[in-house]
Amino acid sequence: MTESNTAAVNDIGRARLLLGDTFLAYVLDLDTEDSSPLAEKLASRPRGSEILDSLVRVVHSSRTENESEARYRVGQLLGQYTEGSRKTLAAQMRDHVTGRHVDVIPTRDPVFDLLALEAVSVYPLFLLPLQQPMDVLLTVTTALHQSPNRDRLEREILADESLRQMFPGDSAKESSGSQSYMVSPSHAGSFDLTDVSETILTSSWSLACLTVLVPSLDDLISALKRCIEMARRVASGEMIQVPSRVGIFGPIPPPQFESTSIAAGVLRSLDSRDKQFLEMAGLTGESNYADETGHAASFRIAGDLVLELETSYRAEFHEVEDLSDFDTPWLSDMEHHYKSESDATDRVRLALALVDPQKPIAARTSWHWNFDLLSRGSQISWSRPELSSVIPTRLAPDQLAQWFSLGNLCESEFKDRAKFGVSVRRALSAMSLRADPDDILIDSVIVWENLFGTSSETVNRVCTSMALLLADDFEDRRRILTACKKLYDLRSKVVHGASSDVPYEKSQEALSFALRTIRELLENRPGLLRSRTSELRSQEIFLRN
Repeated sequence: MTESNTAAVNDIGRARLLLGDTFLAYVLDLDTEDSSPLAEKLASRPRGSEILDSLVRVVHSSRTENESEARYRVGQLLGQYTEGSRKTLAAQMRDHVTGRHVDVIPTRDPVFDLLALEAVSVYPLFLLPLQQPMDVLLTVTTALHQSPNRDRLEREILADESLRQMFPGDSAKESSGSQSYMVSPSHAGSFDLTDVSETILTSSWSLACLTVLVPSLDDLISALKRCIEMARRVASGEMIQVPSRVGIFGPIPPPQFESTSIAAGVLRSLDSRDKQFLEMAGLTGESNYADETGHAASFRIAGDLVLELETSYRAEFHEVEDLSDFDTPWLSDMEHHYKSESDATDRVRLALALVDPQKPIAARTSWHWNFDLLSRGSQISWSRPELSSVIPTRLAPDQLAQWFSLGNLCESEFKDRAKFGVSVRRALSAMSLRADPDDILIDSVIVWENLFGTSSETVNRVCTSMALLLADDFEDRRRILTACKKLYDLRSKVVHGASSDVPYEKSQEALSFALRTIRELLENRPGLLRSRTSELRSQEIFLRN
């Protein structure tokens, strides 16, 4: 191979490194199933070879020691608009290779038409293998700020009966400088008219990525249509439902499991669609542990399951003259938004623990992603559950089936936060957060009291209620009553400072009683759960026995 050929091969190799095969396949219109070398694929396609040469020059002009910085520079160059064109350089390259212009069929919605044109223009930029999600956002945002369609799009937004409500009062009279103060579930601050196109387009990409690892242009435009409709409803003051994802660490499903619908949402195995979240959270990779047989095993630190939820979303838009003097309001109902989502996840975790109350299987949330329609960037939080006391547990098919059944019961019967929120949270705390047996005991007995506590004779009423519920035989009832009273007495000594040395097995006994009681109520006595208070619940058990 000659020196010039070697240099050419090296240049193409670097182009593939910085641009990625996905970007190249789209811009050069390549068959992704063809495994031939890139130069061979383009041998009979002069337009493709011409554009590849142009891409190599772009990559060469962005040369730097830092690979991440080089990728970012390449993205900035490919996102430029050449004079007289309404598309980015990357989109123009695609048109040149195919010999046809990728356009959108006009509709009666000018906002959608213009944003769809922008989507065609920036779509290749979303395909670049930028290492940080914020780099993708900056690349697309920079390109859209240069768009020659920008002024017209802003005029159409302000002419839209719904969307113009995002800029109340005088701010919506003209496009230049239109601004409001927006409050959404995860954002509070200024919201500019100039932000709308990139905000909606990046949200559309995020939405499209929920269903496919690499969305097509059609996928992006379909998601864009949904996002525009959602934006109109939110701008009009409506509460809408948006997607949310929660990573579940601890339970490992059987290999054949893929997904199932439960009352809370959809529970499925972690898959390639979640890669974006794991990379943002730094939860890629595996770790090791000793399984229930004592053998070494590996687990994914992000967990093996994902809970797909639909959560409430709305935003408020305020007219202000000076944002620096604005006293940030917060949506009064957004606290409920967060609590309802957290509670749904907690009920799923509780259901898993109920599968075997004697040896409860614990689960923790490892990452949590919220779709914020009008906030740029992904709203994700995460933890390192592998550092907690939760031990990964492989589920048998029958355990999985029980989990789903109990999950549906928890969602239907334990949804009243005022009545059962304490039981759910304290049971989970005792099982997966507490390390000290004292704390496990205290939390477990609080669960008892939340279910059967009374204003007088509390110990006797709570323990007797549990004995009557958990056994039919007189001797079994007396044994449970005695055990519960002893645990109650031990808990009182801990709380009042008379003892601080609870045996671990006693704390687990108290937790087991709590979980057995919850399962019995859910499966066999759901009518008791509909009593308004724990005292009425206790009275009903006494009267029926």
